[in-house]
Amino acid sequence: MQTLQLAQKDFDSLEMFIERAEEMSKQSSYFHQYKDRSMHIGGDSKGTSARLGENAPTEESLFAIANRLRPFYMEKEQVSYLAINSKLRRLCVKAGKQEWAALLENHRKGYLDTLKHSLVGITFRGKTLTPREVLGLFLYGKYSHNYSDQHKMLKELGDLLPIVKFFLMHILDNLCQCILLTANVYFHLRKDFQLVIAVEKPSGN
Repeated sequence: MQTLQLAQKDFDSLEMFIERAEEMSKQSSYFHQYKDRSMHIGGDSKGTSARLGENAPTEESLFAIANRLRPFYMEKEQVSYLAINSKLRRLCVKAGKQEWAALLENHRKGYLDTLKHSLVGITFRGKTLTPREVLGLFLYGKYSHNYSDQHKMLKELGDLLPIVKFFLMHILDNLCQCILLTANVYFHLRKDFQLVIAVEKPSGN
């Protein structure tokens, strides 16, 4: 088996990443049990109303998967997805696995595209909400924190809340898939190569 050298801190980050990804995989499999992610829209003379399908994920499952995903989403966390993806791409190139590096780049683009593209038709406070803003509303206003501005915005959504939550389900699903696919690349790299910690040279006086 070929060996592949990497720094201790990179090894630690990648091992923690795959451990957290495995934990999230168990939670996301529970999340995937809810096949009906439909939304029912109705209206009458009093206006339009929307509600999620009866078999949509429960509030508890949304809370759980959002909190599992949070460390990957936060840039300063050790398992930050974008930082891990970058480390792993460099490692794949070093191992001569350019096709795996290209695959990781596709996962990175998919992750960023999920957070970037506007959600057509959801206008709030005079602008169209982006997926990043929707995720931030629930993470910082309800699930992980209770910041006053985001919490207030969620309250102000009113009848739009079921629609925004409907998109939140798809955002969480897409981000989880990118993270788990990236973890799978590291799993195969770890299987095909013996990872060796590079010995750091002592710094000169």
